[in-house]
Amino acid sequence: MTVPHARLSASSAHRWTLCPGSVRLSDGIPNKSSAHAAAGTLAHEIAARCLTDERASPQMCTGRKAEIDGHAVECDLEMVDGVQFYLDTLDADVQKGDQTFVEVDLTPALETIDPELGGTADFVRWRPSTKQLRVVDFKYGAGKVVEPTENKQLMLYALGALLTLDKPAKEVTVTIVQPRIEHEDGRVRDWTFPAVDLINFAADVAESARRTRDSN
Repeated sequence: MTVPHARLSASSAHRWTLCPGSVRLSDGIPNKSSAHAAAGTLAHEIAARCLTDERASPQMCTGRKAEIDGHAVECDLEMVDGVQFYLDTLDADVQKGDQTFVEVDLTPALETIDPELGGTADFVRWRPSTKQLRVVDFKYGAGKVVEPTENKQLMLYALGALLTLDKPAKEVTVTIVQPRIEHEDGRVRDWTFPAVDLINFAADVAESARRTRDSN
């Protein structure tokens, strides 16, 4: 599913929450995608298809070629392994009674906080038995380690998921799955916090978003 890119996207929240002026300064400048980002897009597309079609598998996509944002990319064996690792991680977590959601458009919910907010969550799992909401972000890149703790992008995803699904969550876990990165904490890293913390976070986000439109 393709969702229009919001001016204040969750994926760039680490920048505009700390430097609100960067949004105005970058207006009108083309956002050129790299070949690495294009490969990540293809990996996400394959993963989403596998999660929504039980007949599909990463192995079936071996050798698939695509042109994304002007870059020619191919699903090679490394991509197959990376996507399979992501799928296996999700499968190992899901229990009977859980509800799962793939490629969740969070923009309508986030726009209730600020009209320029938006984002899409790769995977969301709701566990009624423990009232736990889990938001998983698949990072296919191999160049930069991404940590989940206090991660503004993941917190925005969690906030959007909470508002979108309207679940009585007590606890939220945000998860990074990064199969091509070696890390002392492993390739799957979690951060868990009380759901009520998102109330204060929502207020902070609204203020940060407002500041991006300050004339000074």
